[in-house]
Amino acid sequence: MTGRTGSLRPGRNRDVGTAYLFALLLGGFGAHHFYLGNIGRGIALLLLWWIGWLSLVIVIGGFMLTGAVIWYIVDMCTLPSQVRAKNATPADLYR
Repeated sequence: MTGRTGSLRPGRNRDVGTAYLFALLLGGFGAHHFYLGNIGRGIALLLLWWIGWLSLVIVIGGFMLTGAVIWYIVDMCTLPSQVRAKNATPADLYR
């Protein structure tokens, strides 16, 4: 059964505005992925971003940061669909 918003997860819906807020304020920490329950993606973005900054002195850091920035831009464009997909997932998968 679906809730008021058409979600299969009543009471646990994620909000696009909150996801954007996390992405804008804490994007380098992957907070928007953690908010959406994508723990692996959040950790990957966190490591890519911060190891990129720490290794910027050597050439590989620039490539890592470029990858992180491209990933971030793609996330900003696809965040509404990511939230819709999260809200459409049955709650039974998260127990």
